[in-house]
Amino acid sequence: MELDDAALHFPFAAGPGGTQPEEYRELRAGCPVAPVILPSGDRAWLASRYQDILTVLDDPRFSRDLSRAGAPRLAAGFDASLVKDMIVSMDPPEHTRIRRIVQGAFTPRRIRTWEPRVRAVAERLLDDFVAGPGRTGDLYEGFALPLPIRIISELLGIPDDDAADFRRWTETGLSLTRWTRDEMLAAQREYVDYVGTLIATRRSAGVADGTGEGTGDDEGEGDLLDALVGARDQDDRLSENELVHSSAR
Repeated sequence: MELDDAALHFPFAAGPGGTQPEEYRELRAGCPVAPVILPSGDRAWLASRYQDILTVLDDPRFSRDLSRAGAPRLAAGFDASLVKDMIVSMDPPEHTRIRRIVQGAFTPRRIRTWEPRVRAVAERLLDDFVAGPGRTGDLYEGFALPLPIRIISELLGIPDDDAADFRRWTETGLSLTRWTRDEMLAAQREYVDYVGTLIATRRSAGVADGTGEGTGDDEGEGDLLDALVGARDQDDRLSENELVHSSAR
């Protein structure tokens, strides 16, 4: 099958009750690497089987760099400059360098210190969910979606008052079809601007030079944003643009 023969439009509509689209089962059975048409009109290959997906993720012949000429874009008019310095759009060795900086916030010991906070967020969400009107509810909207967004917000040190904006930026900026191109781009730019302001606030508090308190845990360690600001201002391991965009995604 040739890429130009693509007839399937991706993403697929969800199945009943939000279940996996039937197209995935059909593709895995008959065409596990299939040509598809994206919302932008670009054509691409869709891998639907586990082992094929692992191959794509591990093989250096594949790239995640969306600034490359001819790279398929999900949305029409996608601005690759918005993700150029984000880890999700980097190949080694740049990706490896940023990952080494970020992984310091995810050591087993630090993850264990987060367990009570994650549990508390999950319990609050469940309490709100069961306290809602009626005897039914949307588990995805009421729990599965807000849980990781809340945890990421706390990991980055985003104030509670800004959590609603963070969710809106995340949902809109990562959407494929629900919002318009202009709405998606506006959300992405708003979030990048917000992160820039958040970084400036940390610097003014003395986090970068170690003189301030930051938002560390009981062990005196800062959050992920503190680590990234320190990597830029103390160690010069990040450019300013990499700092902002690594914090933004």
